[in-house]
Amino acid sequence: MTIDPEPSAQSEDSLVANGLLMLRPPRLLTRLIPCRVRFGLLLAVLLTGTGPVSPVHAQSSDAPASPLIIHVDGLESNKGSVRAELTTDAHYDSDGNVRAAVLPIEDREAHWTVDDLPPGTYAVRLYHDEDDDGELDTNMFGVPQEPFGFSNNARGNMGPPDFEDAAFTLGSDSLSMTITAE
Repeated sequence: MTIDPEPSAQSEDSLVANGLLMLRPPRLLTRLIPCRVRFGLLLAVLLTGTGPVSPVHAQSSDAPASPLIIHVDGLESNKGSVRAELTTDAHYDSDGNVRAAVLPIEDREAHWTVDDLPPGTYAVRLYHDEDDDGELDTNMFGVPQEPFGFSNNARGNMGPPDFEDAAFTLGSDSLSMTITAE
């Protein structure tokens, strides 16, 4: 193995790692601003929403927003809360959502009104978080141990239903639906 005593031909402002060109911050920036502060600034920029934003599959930006009213029944108790997500096809198989809510339970039912929702195609998924730990409890095979439900009361076979089965279209008028948790 030989060590090349000559300095690299790359500029001081960049380096190549695994075939990717990576830019270094200017030396003045790294000398004057500590690493924690630079990281905090980067985090602040990312959290303020200046990054990429996914669209909500609205049919027209001029279309009026409509409310979606969701009634949840079939809950086994008043313990815990219902965790619900409104999602689009693009985020259905991931953890992304358009809106999310933690709903209180009263008389073994929950209600969620989603206001100012642009027309589009959506699906709702929810579960009764009986122990209020923020996670859907499953057994060792991944089968849910807490009641859950989807819009259209869609049911999957060996997993969640396909988006097409749970999907509904929200137009310019309000829409009301009932989801039964099982």
